[in-house]
Parts: sequence; C-alpha cells; structure tokens
Amino acid sequence: MNKIKNFSRLNDYFFKNLMGRDERKGLALDFLNSIVELEDNKYFVDLKFLNTEKTPDKIDGKLSRLDIQAQTDDGTFWDIEVQVSREDYMPERSLFYLSRIYGNQLNSGEKYPVLKRTIGINLLNFNLDQLRTLSSWHNYCCFCVPNTNVVVTRHLEMHFLELPKIKISDIKRLKKAEQWGAYFSGKYTDKDMEVLAMNNPVIKQALDYEAYFNSNDELRKEYLAREEAILDERIRHGYSHQQGIVKGIEKNKIETATNALKEGLSPELIAKITNLSIEEVNRLRQQLNK
Repeated sequence: MNKIKNFSRLNDYFFKNLMGRDERKGLALDFLNSIVELEDNKYFVDLKFLNTEKTPDKIDGKLSRLDIQAQTDDGTFWDIEVQVSREDYMPERSLFYLSRIYGNQLNSGEKYPVLKRTIGINLLNFNLDQLRTLSSWHNYCCFCVPNTNVVVTRHLEMHFLELPKIKISDIKRLKKAEQWGAYFSGKYTDKDMEVLAMNNPVIKQALDYEAYFNSNDELRKEYLAREEAILDERIRHGYSHQQGIVKGIEKNKIETATNALKEGLSPELIAKITNLSIEEVNRLRQQLNK
C-alpha cells in the first residue's frame, strides 16, 4: 500500500503511537535525552507512560488534547505535546497542564521535598509570538530572576520546539536534537531521511515504524480521522481569528473617528481618513454631543 499522501509526522495520533508505547519507549528516551541534557553527562535510562488510554478525536465538538505523559527513572514527570494549529496562549496552556501534574504529586501530609521536577515538551508547527525575537528553534524557560542567570527553581520547565525555524545546511552533521527536529519538521526528502537513519539507528526505527503505520489499514483510518478533526479545528479557529481581526479594525476606525471629532476635524475629512460613511461619523458626533 502506498504511503499516505502528504503524511504528517506531527499528526498527534501517529506521534502518540510512535513515541507513547512501551514497545517503542526507546524512541521517546532518545528524544527526551536529546532535548534535555542532564548534568555530568548523565542521561535518562528508563521511563514509564502514565496515560496510555486512547483519546477520542473530539470532546463536545472541539478537538481533544492528545499528549504523552511519562516519568523517567530519576522521578522527573513529563508532558509531551504536539501542536499543529496556532495556539495564541501556548505558554499559559503548557504551564496550566504542568502545574496540575506538579500539584497532584503531593498527598495529604506529605512534605515538599518529595516533589519531582516536571517538564513540558511542546513540539510546534508554528512560531510563538512570544519568541519571535529568538532565532533558535529550541528554547526553554524556568523560574529565574529577570536579567540575571540566577535560577530560583527548575521544578517547572517548559521547552518550545518551533519547527518552522529549523534551518539545516548539512544533514550529515546534526546534533541529536536537530536530527529529531529535522525528522518531525517534514522539510526534508526521503533521501535526507536515509542519511539520518544511517547516522542514528533510533531514527531508522522511527522510519521503520512509520512504514508499518502507513501499511496498516486500521492505523491509517485513525490517522485520517484525526487529520479531519485537526482540519476542522483549523478552519474554525481561522474563521474566529478572522472575525476578531475585522472587529479590531472596526473598533480602531471608530476610536480614530471619535478622537478626530474631539479635535474638531470635519466629518467629511474623518470619513475620508477612516473609510467610515458620513452618516456613521455624524452618528458618532451626535453621541459625543449628548
């Protein structure tokens, strides 16, 4: 069977099957070790998945959240999420889910020292407005003192992997994190992927599973259902976003016209400047004079 046309490795159903199953946890470990480096050249050697249940495509007409939660051998909790549609409040969303995981660690009577580090990995198919001044595709944040290098705590840590920012000149000379970024970005050819597979056997495992996924009728069916749900959400979000822009433009016109009337400009000139009708400007003037 042929590969699904325009196959997306960021389809979260595929991602959860690739990275969120016990039989392939070595892929998740390799990915996490490439993103978060431990001190003294240590690395995570094992993990257990905490949410292996199947998540529905939609809840109450909205696209449900599909993520991977895990705990590594050092006790660290992880929340790994793929986001393909623009989310304006992604940092707040990530912090909200991390805070719930972090807070749920303590049982009644337990002390704060038992709390374990909690890390969010956000694999994004768009650029965050909050990070627009940064050229790096991988950035992270924790609690620190502004304008200093003083870290107060790393118990809550958020990583943002902005795949559109990835720019690779030589596919043969990539660090492990860049290899995973190149794989998930979908920017590179099958030949490039073959080169990655030769340099990293774990990437080869990912590609081998991808080939199996594409040949399995049931997995393909679930993948396509998820793509349809994602597309539906994108259209709805895009329509709402467009409505918001239109409302913002209209509001700016009215504010500009109102300020111009206060300054004593003629209704005719204001109508020309703002593209409002002369009748609308006159109505604003009447409201101001009440």
